[in-house]
Amino acid sequence: MKYTLSKFSIASSIALMLVGCGGGGGTPATAPAGQNPQNPAPQNPTVTVSNPALCGGTQTAFALSKEVNGDLNIEKDNTEDCYKINLSSNNGSETYTFFMNILPGTEGFSPTDVRLIDMDNEETPFTTENKLYAADKHLRKTFSVTKDGTYYIKVKRGTAKTKYAFSVHSSVENGLVQNKDKEINDTPSMAAPIKLDEAMKDISGSLHVTRDTYNSLRGTDDTDYYSIDITKAGKYTFFMNLLPGSETYASVDVRFIDETEAETPITEKSLDLYKENDNIRKEITLAIGKHNIKVYRDKNKAKYAFSIHPSIANGLKQDSDQEPNDTPSMAAPLTIAESTVGITGSLHFTRDAYTSLRGTDDTDMYRISIVETGEYTVDMALLDGSLQAQNLNVRFISDNGGEIPVPISTFELYREGQTLSKNITLTAGNYNLKISRNSKIAKYSFKMKKK
Repeated sequence: MKYTLSKFSIASSIALMLVGCGGGGGTPATAPAGQNPQNPAPQNPTVTVSNPALCGGTQTAFALSKEVNGDLNIEKDNTEDCYKINLSSNNGSETYTFFMNILPGTEGFSPTDVRLIDMDNEETPFTTENKLYAADKHLRKTFSVTKDGTYYIKVKRGTAKTKYAFSVHSSVENGLVQNKDKEINDTPSMAAPIKLDEAMKDISGSLHVTRDTYNSLRGTDDTDYYSIDITKAGKYTFFMNLLPGSETYASVDVRFIDETEAETPITEKSLDLYKENDNIRKEITLAIGKHNIKVYRDKNKAKYAFSIHPSIANGLKQDSDQEPNDTPSMAAPLTIAESTVGITGSLHFTRDAYTSLRGTDDTDMYRISIVETGEYTVDMALLDGSLQAQNLNVRFISDNGGEIPVPISTFELYREGQTLSKNITLTAGNYNLKISRNSKIAKYSFKMKKK
């Protein structure tokens, strides 16, 4: 029976049952990690491997989502450990994820070989190119099973003493239970489900460099996956911040992956999300269906938070300050009557409760229809609380991409208390009014009227 790497699990339930224990080199841990003890899975029919010699004379049983620790010693001439577990295919093809860490106490250069053996005695290698050759090295591998029964994992050391730990986890669709931080979510089949209403608020996560209690056997935790169902096709805006605690050279990569495995990158350069307080905002088009969000760090530890917002057309609800309104699809509706009376807004320099996950809030956008071609007077002011905004940039952007800037000279709108009045000519049509700052906090007022 052949095995394939899987990005999306199509199973819907979980079934596992420990088989009888024998002697072996590993000790199954007792604490559950990601499996619901209140909802034990039904027993699978046991199918015994026809040639257990392929995995040694004795096998140690272990359970899903529990850590197994092993030790291959030179003194005892113990070169190989063998384990067994019952796995369910859920009447189709079920995806599982295997994690392994080589632990401190491993001596020198000792490449460890790990293999899965199925009921047909076919072996699927988990290790290639000496990936597990020394302490702190780790492995993550997904595999699929198409038959219910007993599967074997064979661990074989190289030339030196080897200590290791491993675990096997089911998919979310097959009953994987995740904690409040949506962990474990390291592979597509473990993608943490989120709803759009939830995604419009802060979703926080972390990518660690070293193995710790929180990350358990996920070793060097370099990837988080989330899954969201989009019910209305259209424009969506994605925001992400790297939070305090992120290290320089984190270099976080973010992308959306649809059901055809087509990818839409959010980050385009390694420096987009490079260190704490870096942020990114991107407007993307999403089709109806399931999308995975992959968050990956290239190097150092990263703590992050993100949000996803629909367009005005798809039901975005804005607050009394017409926020969020950072991209064209989120442009807050502005009538001529409202613009004549005047509006106020603010552009923040740092992430806070007001701007939520819009990060460095440097842009406000409004949608306005000009019904009559002619000359209009724009009046603006920087209000109390502005901190050397270093000039606002104000422009009207037509639907065909043409831009009509409001001419603002250097230092004209630089600090609180300053005002200006400018005349511009607008042709009848629909425009996005874009107000952006160069730096610091800007609190502004805006009004316009036809001359």
